[in-house]
Amino acid sequence: MLMAVLVGTRGGYERARLMKRASGALGKRKRKKAIGLYRKVLAANPGDTEALRKLAPLLAQNGEVQEALQSYRKVMDVMLQQGFDDRAIGLLRAAAGSLPREFELWRTLAALQVKRGKKADAVESLLEGRSHFRARRDRGIAIQLLDHAHKLDPASFRVS
Repeated sequence: MLMAVLVGTRGGYERARLMKRASGALGKRKRKKAIGLYRKVLAANPGDTEALRKLAPLLAQNGEVQEALQSYRKVMDVMLQQGFDDRAIGLLRAAAGSLPREFELWRTLAALQVKRGKKADAVESLLEGRSHFRARRDRGIAIQLLDHAHKLDPASFRVS
């Protein structure tokens, strides 16, 4: 049945049509339908970074955190391999915005910003990440983020 959707009358894979339908479903606020259509695209081509990039925030909104993280990671890895570090930073910012309580996203974002020579941006990202861990049970995570920020900029008043 899946192949019937993926294979059109001409016997070819109709990626563009599925991507357009998914976009239309999003326009109509039908998130689950869009997720299903993006998954069909990925079933035919698991390395489709555009579909992964569009699917990840939808999965995060749908509460499918681990799958969203996997999608974000795959796209980020491809961007970094191709030398698009700034795009990877933008993707990580979006990922951290969608999944603000994922500690590893904030650390990875800061590490990539430091790699690009943007130490001040890395400190700001770590401070922003810390703000999402205010509960008593999250104190250890917040301290780790602050400690990392302090190592980057020990003279900063905000970090101290």
